[in-house]
Amino acid sequence: MSKTVFKLILILALFQINSLVAGERKNDFELKDAKNWKEEKLPLKKAEIILDKPLEEMTNEDFSNLSKNYGREIYIKKRSEFFLINLQPIVKKNELSSQDEIFLKNNFFAIEDRDFYNIQSYFLLAWAKLQAQKGISKSALLMLDRIPDKSLNKAIADKVYLLKGKLQFENGEYQKSITSLRKASKYIGKTTPEINHLIGCNLIKQEKFQSGISVLEETVKISNDTNLLIDAYNNIAIALFKTNQPEQAVANFQKAIQLKGNSQEKSYLEYLKIAQSYLDIGEFEKAESFVDKFRETNYFEVSSPDEIIILKDLSKHLDSIGETQKSLSILQLHGQLTDSLFLGNKTINELYQLELLAKQKEISDNAIKNLVEEDKLKEEALSATRWAMILLIVLLTIGLGAGFYILKVSKQRRIANQQLALRSLRSQMNPHFIFNALNSVNSFISENDQRSANKFLANFSRLMRLVMENSEFNFIPLQKELEILKIYLQLEHFRFKDQFEYSIEIDENIDEDEIQLPPMLIQPYIENAIWHGLRYKEQEGLLELKISEQNKNLIVTISDNGIGRKRSSELKTANQKKNKSTALRNIKERIKIINDLHQLKIEVSIEDLNTDGTGTLVKLLIPQNLKNH
Repeated sequence: MSKTVFKLILILALFQINSLVAGERKNDFELKDAKNWKEEKLPLKKAEIILDKPLEEMTNEDFSNLSKNYGREIYIKKRSEFFLINLQPIVKKNELSSQDEIFLKNNFFAIEDRDFYNIQSYFLLAWAKLQAQKGISKSALLMLDRIPDKSLNKAIADKVYLLKGKLQFENGEYQKSITSLRKASKYIGKTTPEINHLIGCNLIKQEKFQSGISVLEETVKISNDTNLLIDAYNNIAIALFKTNQPEQAVANFQKAIQLKGNSQEKSYLEYLKIAQSYLDIGEFEKAESFVDKFRETNYFEVSSPDEIIILKDLSKHLDSIGETQKSLSILQLHGQLTDSLFLGNKTINELYQLELLAKQKEISDNAIKNLVEEDKLKEEALSATRWAMILLIVLLTIGLGAGFYILKVSKQRRIANQQLALRSLRSQMNPHFIFNALNSVNSFISENDQRSANKFLANFSRLMRLVMENSEFNFIPLQKELEILKIYLQLEHFRFKDQFEYSIEIDENIDEDEIQLPPMLIQPYIENAIWHGLRYKEQEGLLELKISEQNKNLIVTISDNGIGRKRSSELKTANQKKNKSTALRNIKERIKIINDLHQLKIEVSIEDLNTDGTGTLVKLLIPQNLKNH
């Protein structure tokens, strides 16, 4: 979950920054590529052929050549038309195909590109339909909520609000669902049977039974859809029972049964629903009669224990009034149906056969037992001792097995909790790291140095990609960690050009692809050295990163000749002290969890570099016995 939130934060942040520098970046793009386009342009005739090519046949290469020969405006126009031709049939489908999903994924960039503003509502609706089809209703609603009313295309507004109303109903947001459904009716120009039905169901869920019944009765009058009518009658019946109108409720259940046809297999659940409703209002005899009708159908394939809970409840009532035989009969049926759920939905006949065989076996065993009873009497004492020993062994075995199982589960739960805590700490570090980097971009923009901001943003995007890729792993090669550190140091040096220099020294005997370490373990200490040590130094400072290997341990040394920990603490505000304390505590906690989880002994020491309190020296010792990790 934290990873998804992190990605959404990153996308929104990049989108806002991109909008601030969009004008300058677009001009740079045109100026930089103008020279190359003169050489890369297609011959005029070939370019004209692409321009006249049917949109359905155009490829990504065609659009690229179109942009080079005729400019971005023509490219946007043609690409928008291409998107519209493909998206219009997709949003009209009830079920999207795998090809539709591939098309949406390949063109996802258009959702974030402001040049395709006019067709983004199509994209978001299509994505929402895809997510809803996969059962991810909350994600689908997020997509629909991203469509602002002012950019909503009127041609699909009814589909947007109808889908939103359905999803809100599924999520229990009944009043919001009604609002969305009424907006859909407004765009359609009338209230369709489907919309009317959904509004009625929402009202019943809100316990506004009379209003719900009135709306659903209107649905019955205007609908020709059999499934819709069956559901409407069932919901009307439920509402009528809730308002103490059992006879009318049963009449509506009967209408649903009639619509399902003469097959008893299709109507057995309605009998149970009627029985449950009568039981709820205390009409026990009528509830029993409909359970009898259910038994007469001889069709007992159930899919959920909730469907047959009425049998258990009715059995309890019959037992309480002394109808023991009936109670046992219904309870036995409940048990058989419950067993069928766990035996792959076997039929009742199969279960009866199994029960008959078990009884026959029991009779045979009793007969044999009677024949050898005299012999057994002689061995009774020995047999009792033998069974006692067997029972003791079984109990000991069960006890040992249970003990081992509990230990195993406890260990797995502890590991899972530690991994969850590790992910949580990592998710807290990443936003802190991004926030500091975005501050640098904001500084350039505020100084109207948009070219520098553009350059910084390109490197920052590359850094973010590497951070996100590596965050999937518990350990990464040293080469990948160094790649992140080098880009990060370049960005910070670019931000604080005149305040420090840096150097990276790596032992030539180290195999950077073989050495493993947790991702983003070194970076927070480097960030701390720059932001809290070198940043406040009046003269140009120096940061040194040295990496070596000793006795199968990776030794990482970070030193700076900044103002020192004591002086830095004096300069900080109360809020800065709190943030630094939290960051260092998170790093310490993260190392503690890694050590415990992977049986390692990562050590960190922090001390003053000089005797006068200036400068800071951080030393990390990272063991390399990671073969099993």
